[in-house]
Amino acid sequence: MSKLLLSVKYLKYLFLSTTKHGVHSPFIYDLVTKVFNDKGYKKEYEKIHQIKGANLSYPNVKRLKLIYRITNYLQSINLLEIGNSKELEPLFLTNTQTKVNVSYFKTALTMESELGTRRSSLTKKFDFIFLKPQIHEEKIIDNFENCLKYTHNNSVMIISNIHKSQEMEKAWNQIIKHKDVKVCVDLFYTGIMFFRKEQVKENFIIRF
Repeated sequence: MSKLLLSVKYLKYLFLSTTKHGVHSPFIYDLVTKVFNDKGYKKEYEKIHQIKGANLSYPNVKRLKLIYRITNYLQSINLLEIGNSKELEPLFLTNTQTKVNVSYFKTALTMESELGTRRSSLTKKFDFIFLKPQIHEEKIIDNFENCLKYTHNNSVMIISNIHKSQEMEKAWNQIIKHKDVKVCVDLFYTGIMFFRKEQVKENFIIRF
């Protein structure tokens, strides 16, 4: 997708997006006010610029900071990252929350076999999943569905670059309709999914 078209889509996102004042779900309202809008400094942010091979573009740095805040707010312990680079492990390596476990796979399609060969102490359910479609965007649906078996009611999944291409937008629109996905949040550069069965199915476009 050209930069011009992406800019046009971003302007459309700004027009359609809402702030905390347009959110009526208590769960999402708290997430917006306490996590999305948290502009405070965190010492862990300094690690982002030290991650070897990380994409240090403004949207990605902003996303990694958000991930840190979300996982701390939701007290996520078992984290899974899928993509072509390790970004979460260095971010949480020396985190004061020492119980955090970060697993990494290059593709979700091989997760099941790899999980089966690892130590039994490795969780088979994850509190947080970061799915980065950097290599095979056309396989994002397969990867998403493969990841579902490793989620529980309070899991959260993040997909990066949901508006990067027409293929990604098509995949995102299909994902938000999935029966297991209860709440979706579109932050333009990032898509967030929740699986809380107690939630009414809703989709939000939040200005971020």
